[in-house]
Amino acid sequence: MGYNYNYAYDYNPQLMGGMLAFLGAWLFVILLLGVFFAVCKWIIFEKAGRKGWESIIPIYNIVIEMQMLDIPMWMLILLIIPGVNVVVPIMIAIKYTEKFGKQSAYALGLIFLPVIFYPMLAFGKSTFNN
Repeated sequence: MGYNYNYAYDYNPQLMGGMLAFLGAWLFVILLLGVFFAVCKWIIFEKAGRKGWESIIPIYNIVIEMQMLDIPMWMLILLIIPGVNVVVPIMIAIKYTEKFGKQSAYALGLIFLPVIFYPMLAFGKSTFNN
């Protein structure tokens, strides 16, 4: 009863190269989306009367965003509770629609299609109402 531990691995360098090319392209798209959203948030912060650079500092941007949208600071605690942390971005989207004078259905667009609706806030003609 002999065991054969020799197994021939099928290594295809072309397949591996294709997978790496796909991964590189995917990461490039994610990077472009990140930069695009950073620009949109920068413009939205400037429309709200804040400095644009405040939108690119992690955690600080959420604090400033909650201040300018009149959301209580204790809601920051909700961001670290799994499952409950979904509530705060929904509240932020609703407050953005109120502050920019949009209809309530616009909040659904900010929640489900942010790639379309946040640039509309940033590059559109709507103004931030304090």
